[in-house]
Amino acid sequence: MNYKMNDFYSPNANTGMPGLASYHFSSSGTTMFVSIVWAGDPKKEIVISYLPVNEPIRLTLTFMVQHLENQIIDYTQHGITKLSKLKREVTKRSAQLSDRNLLLYEPIIGPNLQYSIDDGSLEKKYRHPFQVVSIAEVEEIVFNHSPGYAYPIVVPMGVQHYGEVLYNYYLVDALDGRILYFTGHKGRDKHQFHHSHLELAYRGVR
Repeated sequence: MNYKMNDFYSPNANTGMPGLASYHFSSSGTTMFVSIVWAGDPKKEIVISYLPVNEPIRLTLTFMVQHLENQIIDYTQHGITKLSKLKREVTKRSAQLSDRNLLLYEPIIGPNLQYSIDDGSLEKKYRHPFQVVSIAEVEEIVFNHSPGYAYPIVVPMGVQHYGEVLYNYYLVDALDGRILYFTGHKGRDKHQFHHSHLELAYRGVR
């Protein structure tokens, strides 16, 4: 594989599809992940999936396993071995967000996003369907591979920049764990979604 699906970051807050500005800065040593390696040479990672930073742990572990599976399928069945090919595939899938009910849940909702939900302004910033639900509802939908839903998740990149661990903010299809949109734009709420993440997603796929 010539890419790791977590190593995306863009310092440009307006960039919907991040580039490789921080590709392999350094190993952070503070993140947990699972990987599949070549048996003949364990140093050669085939695919890797980092442990998302937010609870619930059952949901995050489910994402990790699906993420590994999707990378293997992309590699073996679709010949996606370069970042440029991956970008094109995610861009194609991102249009599906308009047909997905985005499930927002604690603790993924940051203070600024919560404020936008409470005052009704999020409906103007993200005009695709969304719903605030409990963790149990998200888990039920994800575990049953229910179609028509997406959920947000925050995933470490496995790299540091000036001592700070960088993160990706994903919107994931609940059906199969496929990433529909991602950005490294941090917003203001570390480890949680800010309303600006959803604004970027809406502008990028409408």
